[in-house]
Amino acid sequence: MWINGIDYPAPEPHSVTFPTASTTALVVIENPFQQLTTNVGGNKKLVGREMTEEDVFTFVMEPALPAETRYPGLPEGNRLETVNQDNGSFTFELPYACFEWENAKDANGIATFTYKLTEQIPEAARENNNIDPSTSILYDTHVYWVQIDIGLDEQGKMVVTEKRVYTTSPLQQSDPTYARTQTEPDGEVPKRGRV
Repeated sequence: MWINGIDYPAPEPHSVTFPTASTTALVVIENPFQQLTTNVGGNKKLVGREMTEEDVFTFVMEPALPAETRYPGLPEGNRLETVNQDNGSFTFELPYACFEWENAKDANGIATFTYKLTEQIPEAARENNNIDPSTSILYDTHVYWVQIDIGLDEQGKMVVTEKRVYTTSPLQQSDPTYARTQTEPDGEVPKRGRV
């Protein structure tokens, strides 16, 4: 089982012994724990010049709607931050436990989790129409809405069935136009296109 990039051994089944009049019966109760980790990534591009190693931008994923408890895939506080690599790419790693899928699944066995992805704008830029006065970089103020569908495969293991990225909130429109990403192996930036 992978948690935050560390491979932990799967939990051992628990044994419970019930004594009877003449023998001891052994009942094995298995407590399987599944966890699925998926990545959501993007790419920061500068217009007018190439990215350098000094160009570090912070990106934030939060629940699409305020959540009073920990939202699936996010740590306590419901805020996940990451920074870009030298080439501008950035990735969020989102872990899901089986109970999170179980509690959120619909009649078809699919659980949909919706997040907001934004670029964090430094205070100096916010005070200057989102332009950093020291670098003249205009920060992106768009909100990207990411939906992740999780279901079960033929073996009963949790899998990501689809990832979608919207430029308007899918929670406020019944039939939004969105850029759809194909499910690809974790670690790769998905291909994007119009549906």
